[in-house]
Amino acid sequence: MQYREALWKKLQSINYSWHIIRCNGIDRLGFKKWVLQRGMLFNSPEKWWPSEGKRPTGHEGLDICLFQDDNNKLRELVAPIQVPAAMEGSIVKIMQDFLYLTIVVYHEEFSDAEWGFYTIYAHTTPKDHIIEGKNIKEGNLIATIPSTKTNKKLEMLPHLHISLGWIHKSLPVQDLDWPAINKRKKMYLVDPLPLLQEEYIIQENLSES
Repeated sequence: MQYREALWKKLQSINYSWHIIRCNGIDRLGFKKWVLQRGMLFNSPEKWWPSEGKRPTGHEGLDICLFQDDNNKLRELVAPIQVPAAMEGSIVKIMQDFLYLTIVVYHEEFSDAEWGFYTIYAHTTPKDHIIEGKNIKEGNLIATIPSTKTNKKLEMLPHLHISLGWIHKSLPVQDLDWPAINKRKKMYLVDPLPLLQEEYIIQENLSES
């Protein structure tokens, strides 16, 4: 994966944090920092929602749903959460996840003959124009995240889950699903945290806010 250094520079240059802030209007609320629990972080073995226990596998990405305002008050992203694209790419798959739908975006810039680089957005309702084969630009709105209150089996806040990583081309994207992502065979996931541009704090207990 010769593009790893180039990707790192790209992640540092993308203002994905601002895209989320802008399209959800939370700049008007006096956004200060994102608030993350350990269980929201990449590779965490912990759950951050109320049900107890560990995840069956390490967290495949980053969950974003809470922020601190200028008065240090803890606030939630309100459903329907608007989901912007982090990078330019093409939609190659829309698939089911345990809440709603997952959008898989291919990025040719960081791909080669062996490995394809992808961004994966989970728990979404894609916009009407978001279909397989559609090309998107950084900052384009691609989906919303609905309320989770209708799912009585889960007690969790609506949140944006984003994963980044290379998938070996011996695993066709048509065969990609969440069990495969959980096992991480033929793929190499990377931490999406740099997308937040250090505009975050990590807290063990959300009551600290």
